[in-house]
Amino acid sequence: MVLDDLIVSFDGMSRKQRQQLENFWTKLLEGGYSRDAHSITNVSTLVLFGLASEQLYRFREELMSATFLDRVPPFKHNVTRDMKRRIPQLRSQRSVKGSTRRPIIKLPLPEKIEDIKKADVAFPKSKEIEAKIIEYAMELDSYEVQSSVRAQDYVKTFMRANALLNNRTSATKSDLYMYDLVHSMFLNSMGELGTENRVLALIKNDPSLSDNERIKKSGLSRGTYYKYKEILRAKGAL
Repeated sequence: MVLDDLIVSFDGMSRKQRQQLENFWTKLLEGGYSRDAHSITNVSTLVLFGLASEQLYRFREELMSATFLDRVPPFKHNVTRDMKRRIPQLRSQRSVKGSTRRPIIKLPLPEKIEDIKKADVAFPKSKEIEAKIIEYAMELDSYEVQSSVRAQDYVKTFMRANALLNNRTSATKSDLYMYDLVHSMFLNSMGELGTENRVLALIKNDPSLSDNERIKKSGLSRGTYYKYKEILRAKGAL
């Protein structure tokens, strides 16, 4: 079983709720879990969780005391830019084909409070749209605004929301054009850190460009560009 983003679970829970989740996985990996009238027995499974290093350091003591780390040992994996691109590409291919059937596993946990009425907005099965979304996602990842996978989902959510606001039940290319108008704002959403990442992304993504071309492309002043380039060089990032 795979949970690709444990950060969402941890950040959105109280300490008691996290302890319940940790206890669930700890007991499940021992072979069974029961709560009230619900029980899962004779379990034999492997699990893989995705968790940022910062979150692991933050919750390490809590996870160790719950013996969670005894059963799920942490390890680090460096992901290259090509690997980051392949992940959203694979997700896009599955989205276009529309033939993937994912298993639905219902855990014996309290129900979440859901909206009384949800709107279902269809997404177009277009290779062109999916490819453009990946480019946006990779750029947001380069600037460290969001991971490429999370950014891919974000752009699609933005498109669906824009379609819904315009009384449509299907997203179209026009919604992608609307996102394009605000994309640059997200690239600049990290403040000072965002400027540093922006310069780093410009240099690494287009190593063949001259400094003058990068300055023109970024819209930064010459002084700001060279200031952060020197900072990056001093950090050993270049």
